[in-house]
Amino acid sequence: MNYKIIKRTEIHKGFISLFKVEVDHDTFNGERITNTYEVVEGGDSAAVLLFEKDTNSLLLVRQFRFPTTKNDDGWLLELVAGNIEEGEQKESSIQREIEEEIGYETNGFTEIGGFYASPGSSSERIYIYYTEVTRVEKTKEGGGKDEESEDIELVKIPVEDIQQMIKDKKIKDAKTMLAILWFLKEKH
Repeated sequence: MNYKIIKRTEIHKGFISLFKVEVDHDTFNGERITNTYEVVEGGDSAAVLLFEKDTNSLLLVRQFRFPTTKNDDGWLLELVAGNIEEGEQKESSIQREIEEEIGYETNGFTEIGGFYASPGSSSERIYIYYTEVTRVEKTKEGGGKDEESEDIELVKIPVEDIQQMIKDKKIKDAKTMLAILWFLKEKH
C-alpha cells in the first residue's frame, strides 16, 4: 500500500513538535482517500524495568505528569525512562536515565521490545529493557536533574505486592504495565 504527503505544516516546534499533515493513501478496497492528521513528533525514548535481587523488589519512579491531571491526580508510578538523544544508543540512554533518576549502576540489559506509544497521533517509539541490580549498586543520589526541574522519587515495590497493585489499578502507565506483565510471565 502506498501513501503520498500532499502538505505538511508545522504548528509548533519545541520539546515536542506538532504538525498538520494532509496525506493521500491507498485503501484496502483498492481506492485512494485523503485525510488530514495532527502529528506529534518528539523523538524516541527508552525505558527500563529494574529488579533489585536482594530485596526481591521492582524499582519504579513516581513523578508528576501534568497531562494526566485531566483524569487523575498527576502522580504516576513508572519505569525509569527518557528520550534517546540524537546519535545516542538506546542502551546508553537507559544507563544515563538510571543514574539520573535513581542513582544505580548496571551491568547490561535485556531488550523486552519496542512499540508506538500512541500511533494515532504520535511518531514516538518506546523501547523497553530489563536489568537486575542489588542495593550496593546504588551509588548516586538520583532524583532527576535539577537543571531540568525533575523531581523523581524511587519506589521499591516487593514482587509479592505487584499483582495486587495491578488489580487495584495503581499502575496506570502503559509502558510500565507492559514491562511488569512481561516480568511476571518471564521472570517470576
